[in-house]
Amino acid sequence: MTTDIVIITALQLELQAVLNCYGPWSQQFSSDSGQVYYQCSAVNNLQIVATCALGMGQINGALLAKTVIADWHPKGIILVGITGGLSKTLSLGDIVISEQIVDYELGKVTSEGLYHRWSVYRSDAQLLNQLSNFRDTNWVRLIHINRPDSNTISPKVHVGVVLSGNKVIADENVAYTLRSVWNRALAVEMESAGIAAAIYQTPHSPSFIIIKGICDYADSSKNDLWQPYAAAVAAAYTIGFLMSFSHESTALPALETEHRKLEDIIEFRILRLAISAGFDIEELKVMCADLGIDWEEVAGKGKTMWIVELIKYVERRSRIQDLLNIIRRERPGLLEAYL
Repeated sequence: MTTDIVIITALQLELQAVLNCYGPWSQQFSSDSGQVYYQCSAVNNLQIVATCALGMGQINGALLAKTVIADWHPKGIILVGITGGLSKTLSLGDIVISEQIVDYELGKVTSEGLYHRWSVYRSDAQLLNQLSNFRDTNWVRLIHINRPDSNTISPKVHVGVVLSGNKVIADENVAYTLRSVWNRALAVEMESAGIAAAIYQTPHSPSFIIIKGICDYADSSKNDLWQPYAAAVAAAYTIGFLMSFSHESTALPALETEHRKLEDIIEFRILRLAISAGFDIEELKVMCADLGIDWEEVAGKGKTMWIVELIKYVERRSRIQDLLNIIRRERPGLLEAYL
């Protein structure tokens, strides 16, 4: 089977919101994977499939992404549903579109606490560009339920960083800590990093992006009141967007196979910031060993100055490429996140 777009959701609430936006949908059962799908053709003959994971979290997201790719070979995958907002500048019911996806789950626990090992994935550039320039407001008519506060304002659309982990966050201190590192982070959710990792490891992989509605602020006031509306908004925006271009459109390409060479464009400051965010002192010592550099040869007091001297050291010896290769290997996507 093949299709243009597969909409993935983590909750039945989110799937039902998608099914309520448009139709009719025909139920499909994959004899190979056992997954249940819903398929329809939009008015422009774009083939759309929707499905739901067996549960929340990165593992379920990754497993479903692999299953979807094997069953449907889609051009694109869109994760649709609800998310927790990380800034009160965003209103409940607003929409978040992912520019970058940051996995905060991996980390190293030391006597000084948890040290995150960030993994960063970029959303598909062409899908992001299409969504960023989507100006049609007719999608609002597809929202099938009223706002909990009875306000008549239309949801706003925000594009930025989305954090992803396996925890439901209902603590403002935890949310603040995450956002203090990623100050452009707009929202936090639980599936996208798993999906992005699965897609990243798949040959000829489909495009991927997140469209989610804000249902709470990931703090102690978290409740389920806004979930149905936030799910309906995300679903309506997604369907409205997909209905806006033709079946022959090139807006849904396969993932680009050519990537910019970081060594041709990266700046000293960007490299310094990326290394500082991605590695602790002990890991930097291991990096030196991998480069065949004696730790004691690199001057500098304190982590920041040591990183500065390390970059200068490898640059003088024409080994920037070796340093970038190690960073790519140990922290996939980290450098791209700072470009």
